[in-house]
Amino acid sequence: MHFDELFAIIGGMGRYQIYLSVLGGLLSVWSVEVLTTTFIAARLDHWCCVPALQRLSPARQKYVSIPRYDDAYEQCRRFDFNYSVLSDGEVDAWNRTARVAGGYVGYSACDDGWTYNFTDYESTSVNRFGLVCGRSWLVQFASTLVVAGTLLGAVTSGLISDKIGRKKAMLIFLAVKVLGCVVSLLATNYETFGAGRLLLGLGGGGTYICMYVLVMEMVGPHYRTHVGVGYQLAFSFGMMLIPGIAYLVRNDRWLQIIFAVPHVVFFSYWFLLPESPRWLIVKGRYEEARSVLETAARINHKKLPEDIVMEDIKTGPDVEQNGTVLDLFRTPRMRIRTLVVYTHWFVDCLMYYGLSLNMADLSGNVFFNSFLSGAVEVPANLLCVVLLNWPLLGRRFTCSFALLAAGLSSFICIPLILTDTGTAATAMAMFGKAFVTIGYSAIYVFSTEIFPTEVRNAGLGSSSTIARISGMVAPFIGGPMTKIWKPLPHVIFGTMASLAGFLALLLPETLNQELCDTVAEAEAFRGGRKSRKKDDYQTSPNGWSSRTEQKDKTISGGNADIEEKREHLTNNFDDENVGMTRL
Repeated sequence: MHFDELFAIIGGMGRYQIYLSVLGGLLSVWSVEVLTTTFIAARLDHWCCVPALQRLSPARQKYVSIPRYDDAYEQCRRFDFNYSVLSDGEVDAWNRTARVAGGYVGYSACDDGWTYNFTDYESTSVNRFGLVCGRSWLVQFASTLVVAGTLLGAVTSGLISDKIGRKKAMLIFLAVKVLGCVVSLLATNYETFGAGRLLLGLGGGGTYICMYVLVMEMVGPHYRTHVGVGYQLAFSFGMMLIPGIAYLVRNDRWLQIIFAVPHVVFFSYWFLLPESPRWLIVKGRYEEARSVLETAARINHKKLPEDIVMEDIKTGPDVEQNGTVLDLFRTPRMRIRTLVVYTHWFVDCLMYYGLSLNMADLSGNVFFNSFLSGAVEVPANLLCVVLLNWPLLGRRFTCSFALLAAGLSSFICIPLILTDTGTAATAMAMFGKAFVTIGYSAIYVFSTEIFPTEVRNAGLGSSSTIARISGMVAPFIGGPMTKIWKPLPHVIFGTMASLAGFLALLLPETLNQELCDTVAEAEAFRGGRKSRKKDDYQTSPNGWSSRTEQKDKTISGGNADIEEKREHLTNNFDDENVGMTRL
């Protein structure tokens, strides 16, 4: 008996699974650590501090000491003049036009630091660590450190959870996440703050994935997609919650405390969660596995028969998944598909984080914009499920349509930004975010079906790594690029999304198709309404396939058999690449 067959006995989505899904969803809500940087390190209006002029109002300080460029006061230069020699009357009578025109003043850097405008915020990491002018790039780098930590957490979580168990690993990563919160909170310099953000990402990525795997291993195969969508909706709710909290709490230290407190509460999961029975069986801890399964059955009003022998239960896939990343590139057709999938993952993640992290660059209220950025994901994720299974679109056209629409939205933003039509540009950016969300969720499902079973883990793991690398780049596409040319980020997003959208058309359609087990089958598979059988292939002496016949054969057993195989093949979990997740 395979482990997944047990769910027909104990229940695949009963009260017990709902209980676990709620616990996982609560953790997912607070897994948006990378997006908190928008408010913790919110940009502040600033100008050079002139100690001799601190008695003046901010407007008068700027008029007397700060040069103007392009109809705005500069933020990183001041007039090179010793204002301490002036009397109060001379300062009050200062005529900047005459002084500048007469060449009486030069320019100098902000040697005495900066004065900040605290109208919108009480304090942020920007003023605490001086992240302005030549150090302004460190704001984006803080987000990059979180994503880098997430990548490290994803890589290590699989190794650790396979060794010590899902629950223990989740709590260890949770401790690392709380440690990161504390280090960031108590930091007195940027280096320490950056280390805290790295730990925060490391712990956050590992916690999320370990919890996700634990829940998924307790959910029946037919319900895992629904739970995955639920996880994504919880993440989106977190994106809506954070701006609301930040709107009420304008101090970065208090905001970090509020963000950390729920994670301390999550340590109660030690008492509330079971260990994964699938993992327990793999480790030979059969009595513990039976105890967990009996508890699940009892809560679901089912009963686990006494005659089921835990030692006889299989937990792995029928086809060994021992391929490597190199195997994805050994054959020409698989090579092209892999590169297209990588491109799609890279662009999806780049646009997703590029738009999410740069709400401050859009017209309007940053808190409301960030709330909308999360809100649009809810209908987008639900619509994605419909589109993926709609015969007129399927997997391929959904992925292509999503990125082409996102690219078009970005291109439409360009003239709107240039003509200062801010509200319309913000609206189009939100449309773009919605389409990117559809594409991001769709590509995971599509990738799972594109990669054959023997290299599926390698394919999904490497794709996820590519996505996280682009997530590390994304923070620098927003704010820094707007200083070169305001619409430049949308030019980049629009161009890359359009390219990836058209490339997606090179992939075969996999909706209602029998999934491939080997690279040999995948190399000959072309998608469409018909699928090939294993008899259509032969293996060449070097271990790789050459196609012998190209006659189409109808799928045996009908769509029901295909979906049964699809469930079996796509729901064997590898901790490093699970999930419809943004992490």
